[in-house]
Amino acid sequence: MVHARQSQPHPREKSQALQRRLYLAAKRNRSRRFHALYDRIVRPDVLWRAWEDVRANQGRAGVDGVRIEDMERHGVGAYLAELAADLGCGGFDFLGFHFHKRPSRRTGRLVPYAGPSQKAMKTVREKIREQTERTRMRVDLGELVGVLNRIITGWRAYFAIGNSTKKLADLDRYVWLRLGRFLRKRQGSRGRLLPAAFAEWERRSGLAYFYPKGRRSLDPCTL
Repeated sequence: MVHARQSQPHPREKSQALQRRLYLAAKRNRSRRFHALYDRIVRPDVLWRAWEDVRANQGRAGVDGVRIEDMERHGVGAYLAELAADLGCGGFDFLGFHFHKRPSRRTGRLVPYAGPSQKAMKTVREKIREQTERTRMRVDLGELVGVLNRIITGWRAYFAIGNSTKKLADLDRYVWLRLGRFLRKRQGSRGRLLPAAFAEWERRSGLAYFYPKGRRSLDPCTL
């Protein structure tokens, strides 16, 4: 096993040369789009460079929970090799993102896409569910919204890059579903919670959105 602190199996010069070429190309043409970098993402020297930077900055675990210590215990070289190998099997997960290629709707060419991984989606749903369980029925609604907002804004900022729109919108619908059920149970036999009343409460509550550019549609059947 090659330990990151003992040796450097991939010289930085090669990845730095790639970085320089891309920088110069972008500087010459500010509207330049780079559609053919997917294979370079998983080059051994690029992956090792990314690992070195994360290690030097003492990076914390992403939403996938993988820590620096976990990678070193597994074997950094083996871990990075598995990431590269997974590319040929429909993509790979890294730091909470799922990377894969698919045809562009505009050109038909294979281009890279990145969005929240299934594990990341499951993790954030569990956090939302924990805050809207029956055991929290007596929690002040303002406090509940504050806790949810911290979850939502932190997660949204982390996944602001990439192709995350659909999954962010899905999470917004999940929040509506959980909150609708939570408030209905909290209200009990005092009357039926109408969709319009819930929508008005949500509007006034200051609840944040995973996907703030669009308004979620509320299905009355979920309340």
